[in-house]
Amino acid sequence: MLPIEKMILIYIYGLFDPGNPEVILYPGATANPKTRLVQHLSTFEIPRKPWLIELIRRKTYPKMKILEVTNPEDAKTIEDAYIAKYAPNQQKSNYKSRYIKQSSIIYHPGDIISLDLKTQIRIQNRIDSRIPKLFY
Repeated sequence: MLPIEKMILIYIYGLFDPGNPEVILYPGATANPKTRLVQHLSTFEIPRKPWLIELIRRKTYPKMKILEVTNPEDAKTIEDAYIAKYAPNQQKSNYKSRYIKQSSIIYHPGDIISLDLKTQIRIQNRIDSRIPKLFY
């Protein structure tokens, strides 16, 4: 068996409103949670998620909770189970293990990932300049 630093870890996560951390709004899977959190706030993804639009209108950003850690082979099955549990109307997993850029940080179930202030400001400026019609 490989040492943990050599293994590819896939993190099953849930995005949540910081004001209501018990409710998972969007489950997913990634090898790099911090990068994936930023991707969720891209101007392409935001319009497809009404709950995310509402958070951003309030100048709030989702946080990410690590729900489970697994391997690439089991990630799709586990992610689909979380989708069925938390977001049954969400499209099934499209996770592809060949697109892995592993995080340099090892996360554990229960860990919470949030955006730093600099990233929040950068994202808000991009949102304000590209898709203001969604928010005003």
